Amino acid sequence: MIWLGSVLAARAVPTEHLALSLEWLAEFFVSHMNAEDGALVSARLHAARIKFLNAGSTPAQPPVPPDAWPETAEFEAALLAGNQREALSVLTRCLDRGHSLVQAELHIIQPALYHIGAQWQANQVSVAQEHMATAIAQSVMTVGLLRSVLPAPVNKRVLLACVEGNNHTVGLRMVADAFELAGWDVQYLGANVPTVALVKQAAEWKPDLVGLSVSFAQQMSAVRAAITQLDERLGDARPAVMIGGLAINRFRPLAGVAGADGYSADAQAAVDNAGQVVRK
Repeated sequence: MIWLGSVLAARAVPTEHLALSLEWLAEFFVSHMNAEDGALVSARLHAARIKFLNAGSTPAQPPVPPDAWPETAEFEAALLAGNQREALSVLTRCLDRGHSLVQAELHIIQPALYHIGAQWQANQVSVAQEHMATAIAQSVMTVGLLRSVLPAPVNKRVLLACVEGNNHTVGLRMVADAFELAGWDVQYLGANVPTVALVKQAAEWKPDLVGLSVSFAQQMSAVRAAITQLDERLGDARPAVMIGGLAINRFRPLAGVAGADGYSADAQAAVDNAGQVVRK
């Protein structure tokens, strides 16, 4: 999901990251075919990976963000100017018109950050501006959550974390907000959560759902390790696991390879799909 990975990470993915996706494809087919056919497909994919790297292939374009509302340009300009007050004003006006924070995050904040990420990729904005934009966006989101009216609790728990190695948190913060505003009890663990710590927290808090954010293909090993360790420690009591992020949005079968119970493309979809994923 976008949520289970940075919004800013949606800029073009480096060639080596896409090449790693071919390795995961090979593993997928090996695990789902008989040994002889799996070995043949795996060999072809590994050969394709080498050819892909040698050719210096152009990275695929990032996923298309949600439709941007008219306020997006003004919000983006405020982020790049480092004007937190103006960015907050844009969000506040949107909320005052009756839009929810989740809608504003999807249609204003997320598209603005996508565009800033694309500009960073093209060397049109600096690293400092990108980091500043991220920091301001997160601050504005926090204020938006504090002024939002929380619904009655639904007596469901969700534990959210960026997997080990993933430092991109903005999308996951949006997911946390969406669940909070849907009445769930939320524990948000943030960036680069060690697998051992994640499993320990899940065992102690006993969530109904664990949401994992993954930005790049090489982080899928951390997803699978987390699910495997949750299975080993909790058995039938393991909570459902939903994953998302840039890696999943680019190649959704990766969700099945990792053993997840489901995936979603954005924060609102994560909440909408949770009822189908959570174990009874």
